[in-house]
Amino acid sequence: MKIAATTLIMLAMFSVNGFAQEYTRWHLPEDARARLGKGAANGFAYSPDGKRFAVATSLGIWLYDAETFEEESLLIGHTGRVKSVAFSKDGGMLASGGEFEDMTVQLWNAETGEHLRSLVGHSDKVSSVAFSPDGRTLASVSWDETVRLWNTETGEHLRTLEGHTGLVDSVAFNSDGGTVASVGSYRDETVRMWDVNTGENLWTRAGHGRGVTFAAFNTDGSALVSGGEDGIVRRWDAATGELLEQSRGYQGPILAVAYNVETNLVAIGDIPGGVVLWDAATNKVRSVLLGHGTHITTLAFSPDGGRLVSASAGGALRVWDTDTGDQKHLFTEHTDGTTGLAFSRDAMRIASASNGRIFLWDADTGDRLRAFYERWKYVYSVALSQEKEIIAGGSDGEINLWDVNTGELLNTLTKDPGKYLSLAFSPNGRLLAGGAGSSAQLWDVETGELLHSLPWHIAEITSVAFNRDGDTLAVGSRDRSVTIWEVETGERQRTLAGHKDKVVSVAFSPDGRVFASATSRGLILWRTATWSMTHTHEFGAHENSKIAFSPDSGTIARGGADGTVRLWNTTTGGLDAAFQGHRTIVTGVAFSPDGRTLASGSLNGPVLLWDVDYSSPVVRTTVSITPTAVTSPRVGEQLTFSLDITAGEDVAGYQATVKFDSGALRFVKGTTGGYLPEGAFFVPPVLNENLVTFGGTVIGGVGKGDGQLAAITFEVLAVAHSNLNLSNVSLVDSDGERVHPAVAHAEIIEPPPVAGDVNGDGTVNILDLVQVAVSFGSLGENDADVNGDGAVNILDLVQVAAAIGAGGAPAQ
Repeated sequence: MKIAATTLIMLAMFSVNGFAQEYTRWHLPEDARARLGKGAANGFAYSPDGKRFAVATSLGIWLYDAETFEEESLLIGHTGRVKSVAFSKDGGMLASGGEFEDMTVQLWNAETGEHLRSLVGHSDKVSSVAFSPDGRTLASVSWDETVRLWNTETGEHLRTLEGHTGLVDSVAFNSDGGTVASVGSYRDETVRMWDVNTGENLWTRAGHGRGVTFAAFNTDGSALVSGGEDGIVRRWDAATGELLEQSRGYQGPILAVAYNVETNLVAIGDIPGGVVLWDAATNKVRSVLLGHGTHITTLAFSPDGGRLVSASAGGALRVWDTDTGDQKHLFTEHTDGTTGLAFSRDAMRIASASNGRIFLWDADTGDRLRAFYERWKYVYSVALSQEKEIIAGGSDGEINLWDVNTGELLNTLTKDPGKYLSLAFSPNGRLLAGGAGSSAQLWDVETGELLHSLPWHIAEITSVAFNRDGDTLAVGSRDRSVTIWEVETGERQRTLAGHKDKVVSVAFSPDGRVFASATSRGLILWRTATWSMTHTHEFGAHENSKIAFSPDSGTIARGGADGTVRLWNTTTGGLDAAFQGHRTIVTGVAFSPDGRTLASGSLNGPVLLWDVDYSSPVVRTTVSITPTAVTSPRVGEQLTFSLDITAGEDVAGYQATVKFDSGALRFVKGTTGGYLPEGAFFVPPVLNENLVTFGGTVIGGVGKGDGQLAAITFEVLAVAHSNLNLSNVSLVDSDGERVHPAVAHAEIIEPPPVAGDVNGDGTVNILDLVQVAVSFGSLGENDADVNGDGAVNILDLVQVAAAIGAGGAPAQ
């Protein structure tokens, strides 16, 4: 499988060309087929002539035609989310500010999309940018409590204006460019005026008492208007800082505010999702704009005040006519980060959970087909029934079920006040499992009846999964364990312990042979036949990252904290592919039913569809215990295992710990292997109860390729099933850097019972004959009842004696 390109920094502009969904393919990483969604909207700016507007998103900067609302271009250059955007007065230049993952200011040619220069210096998110009237100076403000001034022609940093004591949220130049105003929100709550040429703070006012979010000069620059979370608009004398007037436009919590100088209109966004248009001159509400299902995040007026753009946490952008209050256009593709993904059975649709909504997408065109609302609530999980046309969404304290085709709300299941972080339909679609708080639940989908509550864990449930037959449910928890439950009775069958960190996702392979549990550190694969570990992987994972099996059970996908999607081979434990393209934590993954497409979503960006190519597997360094499975010999005999490495590169040293069952095995000895070059120094094996640690380092040269690191020998104390697990496995390269390889474990299998072996020591001898004699005449269940007829009698005695006479077949 091919490895995708490692960067999205393509400082270029793509024009609309071809069918309407062409934009879903702009600036795609290698191997990605399409993009669903455009990224959450964080800020807006209209061009001075009002013909275009820019949207700063978690993906990049989208430019739209303000009349047709068609996509003109996508600017990609920031390495994280884009928070702010502004046009120069002549419309020829565009500036953008990045959030805390990026913290840069980028300058663009607004007509051609050419990237002009990067302005680096802020140490936190750049919340607002503004051009001077002549376009030669740019002001940027940041949550690092500073205002910075830049020369736009050279990129030179001119000066830093310091004085704010908290987050700075907005900046504006006056009409002649000689002064600049900035306002502070959290911990600051002030309005400040600065001299551009000297950097002197001319005046500071703290009249708002709460966070101040916008500042704008009137047309001649004589007055400054400010407003914020208190809902009061204040007008200040720009020269003296004297408060000229103030008026209140809204009662209640305010999340977003915008002001238009030309019309004196103020737009106020609130938590329920409404936008209040208030005339600051007359102190009257002009209209209330309704339509958003979740709280408003950002607002912006067109230059003439005739249009208003609003965005909500659910991802919708709406363009309004401020004179009539009519909605002119609805953008549905600006979605927030992904919390869950699921394919439909025909692979034609994809469901994604995002903040307060669940979206259904056309997997071929990228069109958003439908939105399902969890109003005022965050959606943590989504599940799509493969047998019934039902979609489920989990939020705080409830699960909602909708009809996929009509959008009708079918039922609301309420059980626990906790977060439903995971949902799963049974294979036949009749049952729904969910986990909230410290218990999991099983529901009848048709009736909404709660069938079983499974309160066993002592910490929050993070994931639930059915096996292929639907008769077993796995539940993962932050308490570092997984429980396996019988669906019909609701009885716990076993607990899988030994995870190093909280379990955040669980899944059964479609063929039922492999089970995977993901922690916030990595991934563990288990054999379901014996529930023994087969492979473990440690890498930069995250507690929000989920896992998914391919339909053929041969591959498992997991997202990383570094934005990478990794695909592991479930048989070899090796890395089959690494897709790089997301900028932040990959939170959701899902395979299409044919296994040729993988969908992945991140914490702050759109969903990417990847073309999966199985032709070129990636070989990853692996440390394993071999043989991986062996049948236990008789008590007293010895077993020797090899600690092997495959595909090693630049190995200057290693350390590994083997954990064994001290009730079944006794450590005899450990010997060094020949992988490291001649003259290497080895630490004698360190035995600590049931742990044996090996280590070694080179003195000259390095180890490469395949070979043996060490060998370990045990004596069998009891013929029983047990596991050999590797832990704390580290490879060190010649630069002294630590590398975490893939890890493969081993198991010792209990042999099938030998006829006549009453005491279970693996052989038939006089001890077994004596045990039958002692129990002679007993009725009911008894180990000495060799033939299983319910009584210990002469038939059992004869059968054991015959086995001794035949040599007593040993365990194999």
